[in-house]
Amino acid sequence: MSQQFTYNLGNLPLVWTEDTKYLGVIIQSDLKFDQHIKSKCSKSRKILGGIKHLMYSTPKEAKLLAYTSLCRPILEYADAVWATTNKNTIQCIELVQNDAIRFISNMRERGKSVSEARNQLGIKSLKDRRKSHRLCLLIRTFQNEEKHYSLSEAYDEINQDRENITITTRRASRGELNSVTTNIYHNSFLPRTIRDIRGHTTKTQ
Repeated sequence: MSQQFTYNLGNLPLVWTEDTKYLGVIIQSDLKFDQHIKSKCSKSRKILGGIKHLMYSTPKEAKLLAYTSLCRPILEYADAVWATTNKNTIQCIELVQNDAIRFISNMRERGKSVSEARNQLGIKSLKDRRKSHRLCLLIRTFQNEEKHYSLSEAYDEINQDRENITITTRRASRGELNSVTTNIYHNSFLPRTIRDIRGHTTKTQ
């Protein structure tokens, strides 16, 4: 067990906690977002259940609008921050949208393709949307670079790192201690989004 120190705010000792909510996002001490994702999936399912109950006989367009305006934003809240790489978690999130697609498209037979129905509705997978949100956030950040100087410096350092931005960080490669596990670093916002940008550039060339 790692050593814990006592910190004070004025004369008030701060209490250690395994997780806390900040701006609506549950942040865990291990820097994972399992609890946040579980909470959002549960809440969005309840909203979707209400939509199904109230809009059972409404046109497809109305059902789609209700889902994209009332349910999907819950699943995507702050997703640029917590975007998961865990396959089981990704599937768990997509199952909520798949359920909505079946309802919107009046799919009563489980054998039919949800992916095809999603394409017909013009809806992207939530995984693809999270990737777009991360790319857009990075672009918007550098459009106002003066207010995000430290992030710009970090971007430059990571971007000049090893060609494939491997799990080993620059600090680790110099033999210095790293304060986070390599997997957490590797899948954090900047390294992951830079890899996405490079992948996108390669595909479009």
